[in-house]
Amino acid sequence: MARNATSQKLSEDRQLAFLELGDKIRDLNNVADVAFAAAEIMARNLSGATRAGYGLVDPVAETVQMLPDWCAPGVLTVAGLHQFRDYGSFIEDLKRGEMVIIPDVAADQRTSASADLLHSIGISVLVNVPIIEHGAFVGVMFVHYDKPHDFTMEERDFVRTIADRTREATSRIRAEQEQQVLNHEISHRLKNTLAMVQAIATQTLRPITDRGPVEAFTSRLHALSKAHEVLLGQDWSSARMVAVIHSVLRQLSMPERYSIAGPDLELGPRSALSLALLMHELGTNALKYGAWSSEAGTVAVAWTTEGIGGDSTLVLQWKEHHGPPVITPSGKGFGSKLIRLGLMGTGGVEVDYHPDGLKVTMRGLVSQLRQS
Repeated sequence: MARNATSQKLSEDRQLAFLELGDKIRDLNNVADVAFAAAEIMARNLSGATRAGYGLVDPVAETVQMLPDWCAPGVLTVAGLHQFRDYGSFIEDLKRGEMVIIPDVAADQRTSASADLLHSIGISVLVNVPIIEHGAFVGVMFVHYDKPHDFTMEERDFVRTIADRTREATSRIRAEQEQQVLNHEISHRLKNTLAMVQAIATQTLRPITDRGPVEAFTSRLHALSKAHEVLLGQDWSSARMVAVIHSVLRQLSMPERYSIAGPDLELGPRSALSLALLMHELGTNALKYGAWSSEAGTVAVAWTTEGIGGDSTLVLQWKEHHGPPVITPSGKGFGSKLIRLGLMGTGGVEVDYHPDGLKVTMRGLVSQLRQS
């Protein structure tokens, strides 16, 4: 009965260890940090373990870069670059995806020739779990003991599970890092493309004497570029309203000449670009004819949400103060048409040319703004 109770307690402790590991590594974004957290939790739940860790493998060179490892008091680290064959021939088993458990490095034919070297770094019992990705041996989770230890089937399963979860976490981190590199490359290429378009437009439109349309076109390209930078910060999946609005307005005016207030909602890529162009058009108009064309004029951008859940509506208002008297324009250029398309590109806009200052109110479904 006592033995069964002990076994049950170990099983419960290891289930708690899995939960602890999940909590610890969920928000980590560094492979070395994940590896150390996993090694520490694993070693703490293996009686007698003196060292544990994770290594990145080069299967062609047959080397392993050991990341910072967990070590018991008085035990030296093995972090650094190592040649597998300096310590035996068990790499052949690892390449085949087989877990290696050597209860006595001096007695096992795979390590007996290297037993003195292994003993010198405190390894009498060696456990290695290979990490295989796309058929390649890319990593290894290890546990060492400096004294004989009877490694049980339950311990074997426990170490295998820890290794699997570590592999999943490190794969996630590498994928995110690769995505960031790709995003930066896309951003770089996009900026070059926008610069090329701007240069072509400048050359093509040079004979035109009316420079207003040309300058408006190039400034709109610049606004798009700024919006893309904001999207890049969120891996192109979304952007925050405050960041989008501020990135455009700060290019047109000093921060003290405008205010931004409202919940920092998440926008989809298309909505973020649309909002950036809208803010650019309104800001440009304020600079040429409205509040920012005077010394004391200011602009207030504020928004709220109306309704609950998926049917909630964003209500965004642009309000100018202390500018020159507002006059309703006689014509409607591209900028005016763009503003009247609104947040969703389908309208929902009220434009009030009040003498005290232009007031524009736009509406759009929050659910659609987040998705598009």
